[in-house]
Amino acid sequence: MNVSCCGAVNPATSWGPVLPAVLPTVFVLGGVLARHLLDSMQRWCTCREPMQCSNIAALPFFPGVPDPRWAAVVFWLLQPNRVEAKALPPAGTPIWTRPGSFDVAAADDKAVYLSGQRVFAAADAHTGRSLWSVPGPLEFVAQDEKALYGIESGLLLAIHKVNGAAMWAIQAGSNIWIADDKVYMNNDPNWSVWNAATGDQLFQIRIGSSQGMLLSNGIAYLSVNDPDTLVFAVNASDGKKLWNLTHDELLRSALPCADATQAVTDMQQQNGTLVLTVECSNMTNYGAVIALNALSGKKIWSVDALSDATQTFIKDGTVFILWSPLGAEFGSAQAINGSTGTSMWLKKPIALSSPFTEQGGRFLDCSGSGNTPIEARNASTGESLWLSNVACGSFSATSDRIYVDYENNPPLLGVYAIDPETGQQAWIFTDNDSLNNPVTLLHQGILYVGSWDSKSIFALNATTGQPLWNLPVSGTKGFMLNHDILYVASRTKVWAVQTGAIPPPEPPNSTSPAPTAAHSTTADIVAAMTMVSFAVGGVVGWCAKRQYQENVQDQKEGPLIQ
Repeated sequence: MNVSCCGAVNPATSWGPVLPAVLPTVFVLGGVLARHLLDSMQRWCTCREPMQCSNIAALPFFPGVPDPRWAAVVFWLLQPNRVEAKALPPAGTPIWTRPGSFDVAAADDKAVYLSGQRVFAAADAHTGRSLWSVPGPLEFVAQDEKALYGIESGLLLAIHKVNGAAMWAIQAGSNIWIADDKVYMNNDPNWSVWNAATGDQLFQIRIGSSQGMLLSNGIAYLSVNDPDTLVFAVNASDGKKLWNLTHDELLRSALPCADATQAVTDMQQQNGTLVLTVECSNMTNYGAVIALNALSGKKIWSVDALSDATQTFIKDGTVFILWSPLGAEFGSAQAINGSTGTSMWLKKPIALSSPFTEQGGRFLDCSGSGNTPIEARNASTGESLWLSNVACGSFSATSDRIYVDYENNPPLLGVYAIDPETGQQAWIFTDNDSLNNPVTLLHQGILYVGSWDSKSIFALNATTGQPLWNLPVSGTKGFMLNHDILYVASRTKVWAVQTGAIPPPEPPNSTSPAPTAAHSTTADIVAAMTMVSFAVGGVVGWCAKRQYQENVQDQKEGPLIQ
């Protein structure tokens, strides 16, 4: 019999050719066991009438065994290794619910972890059964394979995922990172590193009052409020200082700030370049963006302007900056060549109240506020590509659609989708004006939508906006997805919902046949006949034994007296 690597029977294999040999073997084996039973009974029986024993031995030659449980054992042994295909529940089917006002802090293949005002708890990912709980509230920070990390009463706790036991507790700091089995944390005036499994401190260095941390490629970049130093670069493994950036160096190169009045508000690293967003705290509306060599700390370029840089991000080697004058409603957007610091374009006015992003070579922003349209520009030249017929709102972008969520702006409450090529509205989804400040999650072409005011959650085809399913979930606070299970935190319950996600396909060029739900029909018939044969034989053997015992008892008691 050919069996695939997954343990599934090759559907091309049939029991037909071996059936004539299998059936006689089954019945002969059953007959031998039955004859052994009867012979044993014959040896220990003592009959006053020998004919009674001979009658027992002359029972028909049924294949059977005395204990019918053997039939199940034989049936199991005769079954081929196979994969049972368990059909997924229909998409949108609730798997379980649990009462309580919780936030879904984290999830993995075994459990979902729930954070409430009085308790932090774990529930089985597939059944919702309570696994453990500890007193809350716990401010969730991060998780790894073994533990959950959170802050409670000023302490950073490590909680074991299996039983909820506290593994260790240390004084909580700021800018906490969990990575590489270590905990990185600022504890003013020190920066410290701890063993994530034991809670033992590995080392610490003095840096002054910390403001931010970026961990990248084994280096920790620490921005500090120190009279001399603005940024430290530290080896994350042993705490060795690699370089530091002083205020004086910035004074000579970028910002006309007085000493100790500069502050780093953002740090990003890409392709070996560390980009800092810096502002002058003693000068209104003055800031800069500075690029450093991430390994040496040497300045590559700097760009300054008579306004603060409130948003900065790097995409494909281009640095996009949103300059925002203090107290102004509008600012300007600029694109900088990340290698040379050369300005690629500068456009204004840009609405400061809206987000901006890059999608497919397009820079998206709002040229105004309120009901003004979303504008797409060529990310390289700043040239306007289109003005959308959809008004500005909070938006996110994929390669196929731009999704706009409207908040507190009737009658626009809901989710709009824009074609990124034309800027035209592709579809709109509303729910009787109840989708105020919508909560959304996009995954594998499905957009999950809900809100605090709505009475349902919806799964939409992200391309067409067509509703796929909905559930009566009132007061949605948030979504979290783990594989094919969607966890929904609502006002009064936590829901686990089957999303109907399709399992990943077989690897290409695989020579193994695909698993099947069962083997051939002939094999099922053989197994069933075998089970029936042994079960019937077992019953016959038990009846024969019972009849024999009654006959022996009758001989001992003698005939009834009338």
